[in-house]
Amino acid sequence: MKFEEERASLIDHRQRNQAILSPLRRMPPELLGDIFSWTFRPLAESWGRHESMADTPWVLSHVCRCWRDICLSTPSLWARILINYTPFSPRVPTLPLVKTRLQRAQKLKIHFYASEKSDHLPQIQMLRLLLKHSSRWEELSLRLSPSIVPLLITNSISFTSLKRLWLEWDSPVIWGPTPSLDCFLAAPCLVECSIINDGFVPMMLPLHQFTRCELTRPWDERADFLQMGVNLVELHICLEDELWPAHGEIIHLPLLRRLSVGRLETLAHFKTPSLDGLAISVCTLVTSDLDYFKPFLDRSECRLHSFAVNGWLSTDIGVKLLQMLPSISELAIIAVGYNEPDPEQTTHPLITVLTVSPRSLVPQLRSISFGWTRGGGMNYRTYYQMLASRWRGGTAALKTATLVTGEHDPDPATLADLDELCREGLDLGVSVCGRDAQYACMHRWRYGSTWNL
Repeated sequence: MKFEEERASLIDHRQRNQAILSPLRRMPPELLGDIFSWTFRPLAESWGRHESMADTPWVLSHVCRCWRDICLSTPSLWARILINYTPFSPRVPTLPLVKTRLQRAQKLKIHFYASEKSDHLPQIQMLRLLLKHSSRWEELSLRLSPSIVPLLITNSISFTSLKRLWLEWDSPVIWGPTPSLDCFLAAPCLVECSIINDGFVPMMLPLHQFTRCELTRPWDERADFLQMGVNLVELHICLEDELWPAHGEIIHLPLLRRLSVGRLETLAHFKTPSLDGLAISVCTLVTSDLDYFKPFLDRSECRLHSFAVNGWLSTDIGVKLLQMLPSISELAIIAVGYNEPDPEQTTHPLITVLTVSPRSLVPQLRSISFGWTRGGGMNYRTYYQMLASRWRGGTAALKTATLVTGEHDPDPATLADLDELCREGLDLGVSVCGRDAQYACMHRWRYGSTWNL
């Protein structure tokens, strides 16, 4: 019995000494805190999951005393607060959990999605609690509903730290008269704003401060709104079925570097002399759409470096399009499953156009990104042939290539050939991932907001 007790004591002593010598204990707490931050689920995966002690950072703080101390001393681990009252993907943490996060965090990243289809009282109580700490908000992603708007129309709210803002709502027709939402006008640090809506809600924003803006507002309101955006560096505009004015005052944005449009008619209203990157999103590009390109480029006198196209087009239009963009060195192509003329087509026409021939187009391309989300399988062999021709032939300017797809892996033979290009020095990334990851990656190619995805 005595020997067993001594043996147990020695084992305990050995284990404690081994723990002291563990490399993890010698890791700086700041570095370990950064590693902890990488364990957060993406926002898209968090919706529909009720916050619990099994989530980061709660679970990390229960591993050991050292980890708990690091979690409690790292305010950024507690900064993100996700609250979603929409019926299709509810995520409503309890008030005590939210209060604890508010106590442990410094700056806050708030994602609050209200819904007129859910009980109003809990939404009001939760937002009222969060608004007590509005001066610490750095990011706000907010879905409006009639019940919470009155809480925002008050002089007692201070957004002194707010840098990023995302606002969305359903059609306000069902709301009745809506007072002007001016609470963000006095936010001194606000430089990025996205307004995603199905109708007009009156509001005032400090657009003269913005360096990035994403809008889906009706054009007659947007045109006046954008005239004040003299400091904009990035602009993302999406309009679906709205009729466009034939004429209008040209909006001059002298500092704009990146522009993304959902309707090519948009280009007729802008002058952007500093533009470096352009992204377009269309179901099917037709010949008449090209009429907006040359006048826009001539008026802006800009030299495009990057171009992204989200949609489908014929080979002939693809040739004409690239001929109008001789200066680009980066190209992104996104196939998102629109109803193109041939639903069985497995090769995007621009892939064919880019294959080097005696009269190759844009031979100076250094980077080609391609995203494929369609239901049918992709012809990876044609994709490989395009890369090989750009890498090995012509001017051999190609340096990097990215392929993002979620439908099917390339066949083994094509994978082997792609791997051979990598061994030769091509910086090639192939990502076969889920739809949320696909969307985030390709959304970035066309200058969309990704901080709240």
